Amino acid sequence: MKKLKILILEDNKLDAKLIKEELTEKKFDFTSELVETEKDFNAAIHNFKPNIILSDYTLPHFTGFEALEIAKKLIPDIPFIFVTGTLSEEVAVDLIKKGVWDYVFKENLLRLIPAIENALKLKEEKDKKKQAEEELKASNQQLQASEQQLKVSNQQLLERVKELNCLYKISQLVETPDISYDEFFQGVVDLIPISMQYPEITFCRMLINSKEYKTRNFKKTEWKHNRDIFVDNEKAGSIAIYQLKKMPDSNEELFLKEERSLLNAIAERLGHNIERKQAEEALQESETKYKELFNNTNNGIAVYEVKDYGKDFIFKDFNKAAERIDKCKREDLIGRSIFEMRPGVEKFGLIDSFRKVLKTGEPAHHPVMFYEDNKLKGWYENFIYELPSGEIVTVFKEITERKQAEEELKKHRDHLEELVKERTEELEEVHEQLIRKERLAVLGQLSGG
Repeated sequence: MKKLKILILEDNKLDAKLIKEELTEKKFDFTSELVETEKDFNAAIHNFKPNIILSDYTLPHFTGFEALEIAKKLIPDIPFIFVTGTLSEEVAVDLIKKGVWDYVFKENLLRLIPAIENALKLKEEKDKKKQAEEELKASNQQLQASEQQLKVSNQQLLERVKELNCLYKISQLVETPDISYDEFFQGVVDLIPISMQYPEITFCRMLINSKEYKTRNFKKTEWKHNRDIFVDNEKAGSIAIYQLKKMPDSNEELFLKEERSLLNAIAERLGHNIERKQAEEALQESETKYKELFNNTNNGIAVYEVKDYGKDFIFKDFNKAAERIDKCKREDLIGRSIFEMRPGVEKFGLIDSFRKVLKTGEPAHHPVMFYEDNKLKGWYENFIYELPSGEIVTVFKEITERKQAEEELKKHRDHLEELVKERTEELEEVHEQLIRKERLAVLGQLSGG
């Protein structure tokens, strides 16, 4: 324990000496400063910084009660004990109510040491209680902040879930059998507002090939985000979301970054789905329309003659789009084996798809895969069917740029989902730690009390 600093307010030098002698006799480790005026008392509080005050009640020009009021104002947590000659019981009770810690009569200084020790013990308990209350308050503030952060993170996570649900339901629309273009586009338009932060004031409109699809009660406003739709690298339309008003809590950007990204992803997916739908419809065209399709489609079309029941496939026709996609001439391919002109075709898996179509008679989709040989490489998607004449037709497109964009988009989306997950787990851990800390603080306070 550090040396105790005792401020003595006493005008009688002999009484002050007796007080010090009593403290010394009991081997009390202390240093003291003696004052008797209000000016010196105030100065000692600021400069001496006492641990305890011993004050006479009656002084010539300054009373102990006035000293008590000063001490309560400047150092309210420092014990204040009256050491006085006479004090009525009524006055003593009143002083205790007004903040004095204890009182000792000069005729009975044997009580001085116990009074000081009791006061110091009481101060220690009050300090611990105050510290516990401050820690509890700080813990509650941190808990509230963490709960608010967790609430925000949960809200962000819910928004991401809505966006993922929207993409999932669009995928379901794509896979719906016999769905028409009109039904598909209107279904997409109806799905988008409910994935936004404020669905009740959000509208959507899509323009495809000059045809309009919009949500019920659509209203065109100044608050919007628009994204063009491209099919085969050409603009085919646009999709836009509108907000009825700007919400008070909106930042400088009207729509969330994630909402804008979602609309961009939907527009890109629509373009891809339209391309896919066009390819599927191309497979269903009758042979009478084959030449028109062959000469005008933006997709590559190659026709193969089947040799030896599928042991070899010979180029029989190759349209202009295919020449553009593969950067080759039709005349260089016709009459030659696919194995000779496309040496990576078996590894690419296309031959297996050819043979499957020959065996089943049903059209097949060869999924997006990477093809590479000494002259050609890139990501390709193929749709394969058999003509009544027995020839194999493949409708294909090179989607390397789109594939790279999809991979970048997926990386970004996966990264965002992982950040939200990690942040949610961190906040939940902080939440649990703060609760444990609060419980320990309360248990410490109760056991200390």
